Amino acid sequence: MSTNVPFNDLFDTASSVASLRIDSILHDIDTDQHEVRIAFQDLSGKQASTTLLRSQLRRPGDVLAKLMDRGWNAPADPSAAKAAVERMLRVPAPGISKVTSRHGWHGTNTYVHQAWTAGEEAGHLSYERASGDDDRAFLSAGSLEAWREGLAGPCRWSRFLTTGIAAAFAGPLLDLISEGEGALFHFHGDSSTGKTGVLRCAASVYGRAGKNDLPTFNMTDTAIDEMCVRRSDLCVLLDEEGQDPAGPDRRKSIAFKVAGGSGKSRSKSVKYHLPNSSWKVTGLTSGETPLDSVSGRARLRGEQARYIDIPVPPEAEGGIFDRRWSSRRSSPTQLIAEAEATIQANYGVALRPWVEWLLGQRAEAMEEVQILRARFIVTVGAEEQAWETRFANKFGLLYAAADLAARAGVAPWTPLFGRLSVLGTYRVARRQIASSGCGVSSFLAAVRTAMDEGRIPTLPAGRKLPDGLRNRAVGFQRTIGIGSVVALDPGWVRGVAGSDVACHVLRAQLKEAGHLAMNGPKGGTQIQVQGFPGSNRRRWLTLRYDAFSLAFLKSS
Repeated sequence: MSTNVPFNDLFDTASSVASLRIDSILHDIDTDQHEVRIAFQDLSGKQASTTLLRSQLRRPGDVLAKLMDRGWNAPADPSAAKAAVERMLRVPAPGISKVTSRHGWHGTNTYVHQAWTAGEEAGHLSYERASGDDDRAFLSAGSLEAWREGLAGPCRWSRFLTTGIAAAFAGPLLDLISEGEGALFHFHGDSSTGKTGVLRCAASVYGRAGKNDLPTFNMTDTAIDEMCVRRSDLCVLLDEEGQDPAGPDRRKSIAFKVAGGSGKSRSKSVKYHLPNSSWKVTGLTSGETPLDSVSGRARLRGEQARYIDIPVPPEAEGGIFDRRWSSRRSSPTQLIAEAEATIQANYGVALRPWVEWLLGQRAEAMEEVQILRARFIVTVGAEEQAWETRFANKFGLLYAAADLAARAGVAPWTPLFGRLSVLGTYRVARRQIASSGCGVSSFLAAVRTAMDEGRIPTLPAGRKLPDGLRNRAVGFQRTIGIGSVVALDPGWVRGVAGSDVACHVLRAQLKEAGHLAMNGPKGGTQIQVQGFPGSNRRRWLTLRYDAFSLAFLKSS
């Protein structure tokens, strides 16, 4: 008896032959290729399937070889096995089903997920797993109600956590508004501050979010391309940049690749298996160091607007739980544990109702996103300079997502709370970047110059500004209850800073340096003085006299 038995002769193959069939014809809309899915019984008796290009059906021997390689429980007699394949090929094929290995929006009214399709192509277009697909990103468990309830508390005390989850909800909005460029947000700070927790809670919007489920930077460029395609119209997450063996030089290419929405162009020889890739995503990353520090250089402005640094406070200040927490009942550790328990039991349950809500009112949602983004730009004063507008627009998208997801009933916060959280995170991120207008030192130098020119005279209480200075003076010096101050016209300060956003950043920097003397709730101190254009009782930006050097004081 020959020992070279190419076919299975150890099991009963009658049921296997009977179950051999063409299950469906698949039209891969990504490659515009047609494939055939063949169902069969494998050597263990389980149902299995494989796919072949339609052109391969012209050669029954090749079909047989492919089935054998995939473990078909074929008859021991080669002729019988070949005959079974030929009988299968003579049976009329069923209808055509459309498939894609690209996640997200297809057209304006269909959204494809690995486990479901929503919209007008539901039942006609489905996700076809590609080689290397990671199921963890799209698993689901628990309920939306439990997920929202469990994260409501942690989000209440963290603008960072709220913003991170909003970034996951923002992914599907990019296509809605035909936005071609996404953005990455980099949460950085000391260990044990909750940075990875932000990413995991964001991941739980659409899939499992265990400690080992987050991708890291330790991937090839091709792997990053494929991950972005599989998460198109979602949020890409990369944890701990220190795990990237290529080092800091890779940050720039990753930022431009992920936010730019396109990967490598493929040669014709591999284009069928690795089609040219494109995507639209938001993204979150985490690490212990800011991006400028990691790279050892000042990053280009375009890179800063695509890959945005968000500093997380130290653990002693609550980490990601940055809101006033001295009065809350739960400590940061307890809040982390609360979020952890929630996303372990409930994940992947928010995306589908969010997408279905968007599908139900796509036109209205599209308009609302644009209105909310425009409102955000005006609110932060970023409408005048192109770079400021571009930077703020990234947060404006999250601002819109936080609002609309709350209105849709899928977010663990109210619309107002979501908007304020994103606004607060924007303020933190914008201060991280050196002002596009000027820094504290150059601003103080500008003040000194104005004083040397006599444009900031000393005006004790009750003394009027001389008429000759009415159209030249930009402020005045005075001794008040808290000591000697320099009061500056806010309009002049804005002009020196360069924009409303830069002015806001400058104020924050002056406050942090301890230079502000008095700064009322409306951004200035109300002091009565006569002779300046406008109201005699107006608001001024007031600086402590000791903000300036002794030489400066003498010269003034």
